[in-house]
Amino acid sequence: MTQFSDTLHSRIDALATAGQLSKTGVGRFNPLIGDISTHLNVPTDKIYVVSCARPNNLNIRLTQGAAQHRHNVLGLGVLPADTVDEKTVASGLKAATAFIGSGRAQYDSIGVIYRKAGKWVIGGIVEANGAGIIAKLQADFPGMATQFVNPATQTQSATPPPSSASFNFSAASSAGSPPADLSSLVADFHADLKSAQLVFDEKLILRFCASLLARRFLLLTGLSGSGKTKLAEAFAMWLTPKASSTDRARYKIVPVGADWTSSEPVLGYPDALNATRYETKPTLELLLSAVRPEQSDRPHFLILDEMNLSHVERYFAEFLSAMETGRAIDLYAGAPRSDVPREVSLAPNLYVTGTVNVDETTYLFSPKVLDRANVVEFRAEEDTVFGFLESFAPVDLTQLEGRGERYASVFTVATRSPPQLSAEDRESLAEAFRRIFRIMSVCRREFGFRTLYDVGRFTYYYRELVGPANWDIDEAIDAQIYQRLLTRLNGSRAQLQSLIWALGTVCLMSELNDADFEFRVLKPLHEDSTLPNPFETPEGRQVVSGEFVGAKYPLSCEKLYRMDRRLLREGFVSYMEA
Repeated sequence: MTQFSDTLHSRIDALATAGQLSKTGVGRFNPLIGDISTHLNVPTDKIYVVSCARPNNLNIRLTQGAAQHRHNVLGLGVLPADTVDEKTVASGLKAATAFIGSGRAQYDSIGVIYRKAGKWVIGGIVEANGAGIIAKLQADFPGMATQFVNPATQTQSATPPPSSASFNFSAASSAGSPPADLSSLVADFHADLKSAQLVFDEKLILRFCASLLARRFLLLTGLSGSGKTKLAEAFAMWLTPKASSTDRARYKIVPVGADWTSSEPVLGYPDALNATRYETKPTLELLLSAVRPEQSDRPHFLILDEMNLSHVERYFAEFLSAMETGRAIDLYAGAPRSDVPREVSLAPNLYVTGTVNVDETTYLFSPKVLDRANVVEFRAEEDTVFGFLESFAPVDLTQLEGRGERYASVFTVATRSPPQLSAEDRESLAEAFRRIFRIMSVCRREFGFRTLYDVGRFTYYYRELVGPANWDIDEAIDAQIYQRLLTRLNGSRAQLQSLIWALGTVCLMSELNDADFEFRVLKPLHEDSTLPNPFETPEGRQVVSGEFVGAKYPLSCEKLYRMDRRLLREGFVSYMEA
């Protein structure tokens, strides 16, 4: 190690000892920035250092505060968790690569600092060709992973970042806009969101898009004001061309009223006083637009805001039935009225998103509704929330209008395409969900054919959005446990405690063979004996303290942990939290 590497370790270690690495401000890194500036001969205002509890949030933290709207020579993210390894470093660098040479915050190079063998080091750097930062730091950190990127594209290669020191980011260049392809949709939408001052985790956007492709009915739940409606509206505007008022009608935001007790506020009704007139509603107008032949490859979005202000089954029953059967919805009988047909079908290019808040004014969803939708949960994370104060700019969705239009037909055609899973993928799904099924069936909460079919579709589209060579099927499995199966959990401590601990064991343990599963999980469930709390075991405490990085299914594991904590405090828990 060199004098500079020792200095970097001392600076970071002092902050860690003082408990300063978990805070969001960047001023505490000024002494370190001064050392880096002297060592690299780079001005201090061209260096930006942040701490980031979650590696996948590194791209968010690097675009906030003073880093915005300026060119930076070097950005460094400090990962304070003790469980960080080389694979985690690769994940953080992959998330930040979009800002090499472009974006709201531009960098020549981005690196990750973490604790390795007790010493804080720069574990990896990705930089634009010719930046020269890697060459200056290699002697200080000889084990540092490196990769060069051509900033003309910011396109990642199809090879996944392994746990070794090779990150395999693409260095290819291209002229003009590349052909629209599902594998680049998420990255392009995520990058464009920043121009509208919207910041969402790229993995959340990935799950949002895969869910819409898998089943055209999606629920967004979570903290009020966390961006549920904004994300749904942003995606609709992004795929909608600016061309004309007709095109602008391809999405509608419909606020649900507390007095909606029938389908009339959605589908309209025949005028009882005029036999030739039909009273339409914005939702019906959107449905009629979507079924027009010339619109077949153009997506239409219905966004039901505050969907659970009224009982969903009262105003949405016809929709739920039509989604499942494919049959048309009857509007009226008799002579034609107001150029409105007697029935309307739900076109395959119609996507319905409902936003959900949970408080004393709203209603819980029935199993009938939850069994027909993915539920994507929005949570407020410290890095994102307090990073917002550093930028503090109003949201401007007009910046998104039509920017993703080239993906419109790709998205709708993909929805109609039959999913194709390899034998290996089907075997992986069967192994994972058979265990979940066996646990849930003991507690009388098993799932059926519809759920498994949707799981398969989601897995297929998740792979297509990530890229076949760049995906991890465990991530798709984790998302479906989280979004489709855990939504069934709603009840008292007596009803759910053993079930949560059983599911938690499966989601937490990366290595759980069939014999251990039978003995440690199923046997106690069948005998109605006490299961060990997986979150209180040595492995469980390590996973919890490490932000669930080491869990088999981290999203599901974290959700089960939060539900378990709430169950212990309050004696009752529901998947959808207030």
